[in-house]
Amino acid sequence: MDVQLSVVAADGDRDGIPNVLLEAMASGLPVVSTPVSGIPEVLNDRNSELVAPGDPGAIAATIGRLAADETRRMEVIRNARETVLQFDMDEHIRFLLSLFGRYLGLEHAGTDVSAGSGGEYPAGDGRLAVSMHSDDVGK
Repeated sequence: MDVQLSVVAADGDRDGIPNVLLEAMASGLPVVSTPVSGIPEVLNDRNSELVAPGDPGAIAATIGRLAADETRRMEVIRNARETVLQFDMDEHIRFLLSLFGRYLGLEHAGTDVSAGSGGEYPAGDGRLAVSMHSDDVGK
């Protein structure tokens, strides 16, 4: 089980969408988190358990319920994996590489960002080499 209890800091700082949530969901771990900042854009009552921040009793009860209820836990895991598949990292990597190339005036030399492989974006003159890697979250 992955428990990610984000809060809003005293100065207003907060997480956006923590990558660890998507990683846990892709790995088949049920997630317990708080509906802070961008987290509700990914997590909902179908693919996780959300609990209000700052209430240790409610947090403990939620963790206990999810641990004890295998049917619910498996439902959360299944729905979480479906959610993660909507986040196509290969597409995001291609987009970022194209932005880097345009900004730096580099010629794109065929990036391979297929699942599990590295993508190269060579500079040609040795000024920059960007290597991006993605994981196949669908497996």
